[in-house]
Amino acid sequence: MINNHSHSNSQPHQKRILVIAEDHHTRTRMVQIFEDGGYAVLVAQDSVEVLTLVDRHLPHVVVLIATFPATMGLDVLEPLCSRRAPTMIPAILLSTDATMILDSDCHKPRRLSDQPIALDEVLTHVDELTLA
Repeated sequence: MINNHSHSNSQPHQKRILVIAEDHHTRTRMVQIFEDGGYAVLVAQDSVEVLTLVDRHLPHVVVLIATFPATMGLDVLEPLCSRRAPTMIPAILLSTDATMILDSDCHKPRRLSDQPIALDEVLTHVDELTLA
């Protein structure tokens, strides 16, 4: 599933967020949080859609909300990190056992917490990643 409604209504300088989440309620909540925060939101239901959306829309940040351990989530995000600049995209991973940030250099993930952070807190970290 791809939800591009806010991308088509986005302002020219509006930052784009790609949300990846299997759970419909989580995706809906994240879209609401990011749109309320002033972002254009792209949505992927699974990792299969991610590279297509990245190539088509060049999001500023990817947020992956995973129902599996962080090591598997990092595997999902690896294709983004293997790209060459300037297409390397920072990402936030919320998994069952950690919350991690991959800066745009993707050298080493930074662990924020040993558990998933609250969805409302994700916006603060996205704001930090999009400042640059």
